[in-house]
Amino acid sequence: MIYLLIIIFIYFNFVNSSIVIAGKCSEGVIISSDSLFSQSGRIVSSREAVKVHNLTGDVLVCYVGGRGAEFSSLCLDLDGVILQERYHGDGNHADTCQCTELAHLTRRLVYSAYRSVHVIIVGRDISHDNNNNNADKYHLYEILPGGTIIDAPFIVAGSGAESVLGLLEEKLNVKTINNDNNKNDAYDGGLKALEDTITNAVKTAIRVDPRSGGVPRTYIFR
Repeated sequence: MIYLLIIIFIYFNFVNSSIVIAGKCSEGVIISSDSLFSQSGRIVSSREAVKVHNLTGDVLVCYVGGRGAEFSSLCLDLDGVILQERYHGDGNHADTCQCTELAHLTRRLVYSAYRSVHVIIVGRDISHDNNNNNADKYHLYEILPGGTIIDAPFIVAGSGAESVLGLLEEKLNVKTINNDNNKNDAYDGGLKALEDTITNAVKTAIRVDPRSGGVPRTYIFR
């Protein structure tokens, strides 16, 4: 009986309900999701639900799953760090916060304090060094519950992921998705085609997955 209760607890608190798909190309990043959100331990659908939080002008964090209250607290903690840096030194550091730096800070916070939260970090590592070949490079980081971090060109997460993985791999002409071994294998078919493919995949997941729902929301980062 105890083991059954543990399984039920893990299922309702750590299995991600909903669908979030993100992909990058040379022109930018597309993120699309449904409008399901976890609130007070319940999965709710709302047209007003916002899963993407703007950390800086160059970094976004997107909610995938876990307790909604923990995601809100995580965003407040990240905002506090950025605000602290803004008024430190010459006051210009916040405008150049690196995506990679914030992604690893988020990983540490998830590991230490918000272990149910599943998020995606999107952004660029801005550099004012003209000799830096990685300047303005787009990044996609998936941070799993517990703190594992994955750097990949495409991320499909949530309960609806399995229903659209095959479709996406065929449309995007890639062998694997959610694989950090292919981190440089970004889509080269253009931002508009990437947007259409990802948005249609989210619509498909909402239609066929009983734990995804609401309305599709698509965000363009460039």
